Formats: sequence, C-alpha cells, structure tokens
Amino acid sequence: MKSSNDCEPDAMRPKLKVYISCNGLGLGHVGRMLSVANVLCRRGDKVIFGTWGPGVEFAQKEGFFCYGLPAVDWKDRADGSFDIGGTVVRLPLILIGIARLFLRERSILRKERPDVVISDGSIGHCTGRSLGIPAIYVDHQMDFPLSSKIIRNIVIQIHNFSVKMGRRVAVLDLKPHENIYPYSVTEIERVVYTGPLVGSVPADYDAQKKIKERLNVCGNLCVIMISGPKHSPFALEEKILAIEDELMKMKGWTFIIKAPGEHEDKQNIRYVRWIGDVYELIKASDVVVSRSGYTTVCDILAFFKKSILIPQPKQVEQEALAKHLKEKGIAQMILQDELEKLPELISDTFDNETNLAELRNVADRIDKCRAKQKIVDIIDEMLEGERCGI
Repeated sequence: MKSSNDCEPDAMRPKLKVYISCNGLGLGHVGRMLSVANVLCRRGDKVIFGTWGPGVEFAQKEGFFCYGLPAVDWKDRADGSFDIGGTVVRLPLILIGIARLFLRERSILRKERPDVVISDGSIGHCTGRSLGIPAIYVDHQMDFPLSSKIIRNIVIQIHNFSVKMGRRVAVLDLKPHENIYPYSVTEIERVVYTGPLVGSVPADYDAQKKIKERLNVCGNLCVIMISGPKHSPFALEEKILAIEDELMKMKGWTFIIKAPGEHEDKQNIRYVRWIGDVYELIKASDVVVSRSGYTTVCDILAFFKKSILIPQPKQVEQEALAKHLKEKGIAQMILQDELEKLPELISDTFDNETNLAELRNVADRIDKCRAKQKIVDIIDEMLEGERCGI
C-alpha cells in the first residue's frame, strides 16, 4: 500500500540504479531495506539486492532481482544460542568468508555499474568505495554490549573503521536520548539518525475490528511470530508447541502462529508458514509475541501494539533491546527457557502490563521520522554533492 511519503516519478530527474547489500543473518536487514527499495522503484529507479540465506528468496518474492552472496556466519547451538567458543574456532573461516563476499560483490558491482550502493549491516559500502562508487552505510547497532571491555573496544574500533568507508552513515534509530536501541549512539561524524525503517503505517490499513472480521477472529488475537536465523526458529517452535495445551485453555483468545514447520490447526490455534502482509496481522493483533530483533520490534512499536519479546539466547543485541524496552514499560520480556509462563503473561500484558502513554509517544515519533524517505533524500544529496565536487 502507498503511504503519503512515497516518491512520485519525476520525468526530469535522471533514473538511478541502486545496489542494496544486506546482511543475510535473518530477514530483518532485507525486510527493512525493502521499504527503501519500494520508494526508489515508485519514482522510477532500478533496485538490485545482494544477500545470503533466506533473505535471497524474501527479496525475490517481493519482486526484486537478488544476487546470492557468500555467507558470513557465526556458530550457534541447537537451542539457537550464540556459541562463542565455536565462533572463535571458526574465525579463520569467517575471515575467508568476508574475503569471498568482498570479491563476489566487487564482481557484481563491476557488472551492474550502479550509481550508488546501500550497505545494511554488510560490507557493500567497502566494496563500493574500492571501485569509487558512492556508498551509504546503514544500521542500528553502533556499539556492542560485550562483557569484556577489551574485546568490546576492539570490536568497536574495527566496526567504526568499516563504517567510515561509507560516504554517508545512517543510523536507523531515533536520536540519542530518545533512541529505541540502547547501543545505537555513536560519536562518528557525518551520522544521520533517520529513525527506524518501517514498511507501512497503521493508517494504510483498515480498522482492527474490520481486519479481525476478515480473518474470522472473535475476541482477542495474539500473533506469535517464530523467526530468526539458523537453529533459532526451530528451538523456539519446539518451546511453543510444548505449551499448546495451555494456549488452548485460554478462552476468548485466538492464536495465529507463524512457524517454520507444518502443523495442524487446533481449536483456537492457527498455524501459518508465511505471512503475506505482516503489517496487517500486526494491526489486527491485541498482543504480539516475537523475537526481539530490532526490525520486528520497531514494526510492533510503530503500530502501537502490546508485545512480549523472547530474545534469542545469548544474542546480546536481542537481550539488550528486550531488557531496555521492558525497563521503559513499553514491552514485556520472557526468556526462551521460561515459556511455560507465556500464557499467563499474555493475559497480564493485555490487561495492564504496558505503559500506553510511552508506547504511543514512541509510535508517534517513529511515524514522524519518515525514515525511508530520509534514506532516499540522503542518496540524492550525496549524488548531488558528487556532481558539484563536494
């Protein structure tokens, strides 16, 4: 659906070719950049994606050509948790993967000759710079909540060196002191805080009651979105299946569960493997349960919805975000190993566990940011500066 801040085609403006390089760990990076890609396409530009993992199919389903890239990955355990020791052991392979990714994207950029590169949590901006192509680096994480100060400082220095390879830097969060993610603050120069990238706004959709009628939902609706990279969704799916009986006892509630596996519907529980329009389902919900990935969380906040966040075990980014929002009173948090408490927490969250005034404040600020248009404006300003020799 088209919102009020989408660009219209401009016959006088040169059409651009834009290459968007996305981190392929999960769908969050590709998902949020699709909103920017749609704005660019509506004004007549051509957009090409590059990523790895399930993000390739995701971009293709949305109608974009997407190059498959070599994966840069960590080691995880069967419960979806981050395996620090296994990752350290794999470090040589990770470095080789980064080199392969750089060379693959360099080949793509030579072939496609884009006017600009957008790099979301990836290294496309570095590859673009190596070929003299203007590039923007975008992400929400500019600091890393690691327990060791020495390792944290090393990671930050390496990260900042990479970030500065971009001609422009966009942080996908509200400005400091209002920021959603506690580690999005940085002292790097030339940084623009665009606000979170959200593909749609609540006004694009029918009223909650009308969507529920279309979905044949009576009473309260809880949407449970099981997602994440590698083992993570399967580990969470197993935990959710273990509490089916308790969910079925919740009178007046319907559950729509997006799960990686095939499952039969049971009483008040419906299973789906793919959601055509996740925003419509969020708009219809009374409570949303999901991982605490930044993109998903921002979608939920933008739609002014009560939520329960289940951080991926030992994934410090998700744990930090979930704890931060719980402390602010705008989301609830539960650990994956405590999901036997989830049915009770769903009821409590619906009744009185959310600071609605603060949640409304955050939702309004996200809406006013119009982040996807800001990214497009940054592209135009950067290219205009190039033409003027700035």
